[in-house]
Amino acid sequence: MTGAVAVAEPAKREIAITGMTCASCVRSVETALASVAGVESAEVNLANERATVRLGAAGAEVGDLVHAVERAGYGALVIPEGDAARAAAVEDERALRLRYVASLQRRLIVADTQVGEQVG
Repeated sequence: MTGAVAVAEPAKREIAITGMTCASCVRSVETALASVAGVESAEVNLANERATVRLGAAGAEVGDLVHAVERAGYGALVIPEGDAARAAAVEDERALRLRYVASLQRRLIVADTQVGEQVG
């Protein structure tokens, strides 16, 4: 008699990430996520600005994942599971990206002001 052993797929969460511009940023986010207790692995895609986090049996708190990314200097929003919840989160993701763009605009204004003071 052979018994099939069911191997449970690790739980998986997707996170929208803002502020990444290069491979070094990707590595920083992956390292930050992997350092959270209960995270088995973290893969970050720069092109679509998403992280896929696989959780171990102990799991990890969603807030801890977001906090780890924010401590690394990036923005994060957990994408809910399920189609209906994902559709509802589209507006939250849009707001996150708009906040990031606004922060870039402020930095540009400050940098322009500082350069103007040095030249003038």
